[in-house]
Amino acid sequence: MPSDPRAVAPKEGYMAPDFILTNSVGDDIQLSDLRGNIVFLNFWATWCKPCRNEMPSMQVLWDRFKDEKFVMLAVSIDKDHRAAIEPFMKELGLSLPVLYDPESKVANLYETTGVPETFILAKNGRILYKGVGEENWADPDAMSAFEALIKAELAPKQHDTKSP
Repeated sequence: MPSDPRAVAPKEGYMAPDFILTNSVGDDIQLSDLRGNIVFLNFWATWCKPCRNEMPSMQVLWDRFKDEKFVMLAVSIDKDHRAAIEPFMKELGLSLPVLYDPESKVANLYETTGVPETFILAKNGRILYKGVGEENWADPDAMSAFEALIKAELAPKQHDTKSP
């Protein structure tokens, strides 16, 4: 098995590819700086009906765990992100963190096949879960699973890039 995480498609058990994207207030966010947290990485777009349906449950998840070892990165692939996202967020009453990927560079790095697509990353940066399509993140089973992941004391391995 390859030891370079970029040599395989991002999939469960492998290290998540690192990236830097800008958030809605102009700050650069680097994925590797978030180690030690459970990371919810979701690719979406304002024109995507399943994304629109999924986002309120993401907001519930964010509201529940935002003060714990949990980071949500809602990565928009909208081309005209500034004009499209703010009205979308206001309409749905969303305050979750948004990152901008208008050229889909990070979406391509993660080899997404469409939107929505979600990756759940362990505290050590490994991909625990990859989901394609709309999901209900406010479901009690999902909430319990996130609570267990957040409470788990996993020491991050900063330099481990080998496959599972």
